[in-house]
Amino acid sequence: MAFFGILDAAALEALPAGANFRVRAMSGTRSAALIADLFRHQLGESGYRVAADAAYVLSFQLGGENPADDRDSGFELRGQGGSSDAENVQLTMRWRAKRGDTAKAERRRRLLVTVRDDQRRLIWRARVALPPTDRDDAEIVEAIAPAIVAQLGRTVYALRVP
Repeated sequence: MAFFGILDAAALEALPAGANFRVRAMSGTRSAALIADLFRHQLGESGYRVAADAAYVLSFQLGGENPADDRDSGFELRGQGGSSDAENVQLTMRWRAKRGDTAKAERRRRLLVTVRDDQRRLIWRARVALPPTDRDDAEIVEAIAPAIVAQLGRTVYALRVP
């Protein structure tokens, strides 16, 4: 299976065995409903109960940048004092980055997933850094959801997923 990203997750409180979940998108993207269904399916496949009145809420947000968009870029360097006669140094550069016509449109993305209890306390949070890809959001989540659900309630660092 192809490499899709790096998972970092933190368990802030214990997640009880047999916890039940409802799934909620933190953004209104076009694919949010489909991604929510993918998480519901994976939770069910992993033995969790998914219900509207569940004690835990798994929320997700898939976001990032689309390099096909023109973006202003900048670099700034400041200094004060030093070993020379110049007391202050300031350099500011700005440019507009533009992708060439022949370049493949790839998106650098990240997936944020949280679990909160019915009192809105943060129980678990995860971040998946995704490499540039031209795949759609649902395809990405479908590939990595099993690895994310398998790590629910655990702290992990730099785990390659799926």
